[in-house]
This record gives sequence, C-alpha cells and structure tokens, in this order.
Amino acid sequence: MQAQVPLDFALVSTYVPLLVTIARALALTSAAHVPHALPGHVVSAGILFWTYMDAQANAAVHASHVAGHLLPVAFFLLTRATDAARTQEAWIAVDLAWAGACVALWASHAFRWRSRPAWAVTLASSAMALLHVYYGRDAVSLAEVCVRIVVFYVLCFVRYHALVCRVSCDAAAHAFVGPHVCLYVLFVQRYVLLCAVAATGGLACRLCAGDKKYSAWSERGDACKPPAYDPERCDVYKVQARPVYDAPAEGTEDRDLLAELRQAQACRV
Repeated sequence: MQAQVPLDFALVSTYVPLLVTIARALALTSAAHVPHALPGHVVSAGILFWTYMDAQANAAVHASHVAGHLLPVAFFLLTRATDAARTQEAWIAVDLAWAGACVALWASHAFRWRSRPAWAVTLASSAMALLHVYYGRDAVSLAEVCVRIVVFYVLCFVRYHALVCRVSCDAAAHAFVGPHVCLYVLFVQRYVLLCAVAATGGLACRLCAGDKKYSAWSERGDACKPPAYDPERCDVYKVQARPVYDAPAEGTEDRDLLAELRQAQACRV
C-alpha cells in the first residue's frame, strides 16, 4: 500500500476538497427537493445517474473517496418517505442499536480495543440501515437533511485522518469502513443522533489528541521513537531472558529500525 502524504491541517487548503464534497452533496439534495411533476422512477434514475457520474469524476479526490462520494446521500434520498412508522418501539430499538454499535466501534479504535473486520462492520451497518428503512419512516425538513449531510461528511473526514495516524493502520480498510460507520447520522431519530454525535465527538477528540507517540505525523525525535526494551512492560518478552532483536555488527541501522518497529507493534495496547 502506498503511503499517504502527510497533510498540514493548519492550512485552509487541506479542507477545500471536503468543503467541495459537501457542496456537491447539498446540491444533489436541493435538486431532489425541487418541486416537479416527473414520475418517481425518473427522479430515482436521475439521482442514481448523478451519483454515478459524480463518483467517476471525483474518483481521485481523497476527501470524497473516504466518505463514499455521494452514494450514502443518494441512498438516504431514495429511501425517504413521509408516512408514519410501522412500529414505534421497533423503530426506536433499531436506531438505538445502530447508533450504539457505531459509537462502540469508535470507542474500540479510541481506546485500542480489538476491532472487528471490515466486512463484519459493513454487513452490520447495512443490516441496521435496511431495518431502519423498514420500521422508521418520518418526515424530515430540508434544513435538517442538510445538517445531517454536513455532519456525516465531517465525521467521515475526521475518523479517517484520526485513525491513519496510527502505526500499522490499514488505511484502505478504514477508508472502506468509514461511510458505513457514519451512515447512521443520515437516518436515526434526531434525539438519538444528538446523543450519538456528542459521544462520537468526545471519542474523536480522544483519537486526535491521544497517543501522540504512535502518530505517524508527529514530530520526529525521541517522543516518536518506540519505548526501549522493558521486560516488565511487555508480557510477550517475559518468557525470554534477553531481547530477541539483537542486531549484529553489520547492517545495524536496518536491523535496529526493524527491531524498533516490531517492538512497537508488540507493545501496542
């Protein structure tokens, strides 16, 4: 996998692709809400065609790619309805389970718990989305839709760039999972959404501010180097009498670098 070029988040130009992506999503949403006399299937075909062409035209835009381009927004627009919910209790239960599972996944990355495979996260989020579409159908104003879209893209952007700072992070997997983890923002009830976004914001701050020694974008120096060998700190070394990575006299630089990398991975919490 090709390494990402570090971004300077102090520059406004870093956020321009994200703002352009949000503007494209809002344009699609506004166009879908324009009064018209077209049949429903024609409108659906137009939304799908717009989404397809947008994904092709912006395939190289990273901020758009990590959020799934306009596909989540198109899915949201095509599944909206204005009739009442089938079962209020089931609707609330699905939304709570969906938002809680996504927040728990954020927590697993923030506190370095064992994360789940990308395919499992994708299937779980897709199942929750389909259940919500079946049970929960409520009328949402255009202003609320726009706010949800902005929050969705911001969370996708923050989640990806907070996680790829970590050692041995699979950037491709996080770019694939990101839209599924944040998809609940477009669907769940507003009160559940407020609680989930508040919890997610706290976990995002934990991801961005914590564990600076594991950040790939931190300043080079002693703070960025892995800790020295300590048999009391890493259980994996307790069964050995001495460190396993003793570099020979020749080629010490490459061996030391490889040893430090393996030692940092072994000591990760």
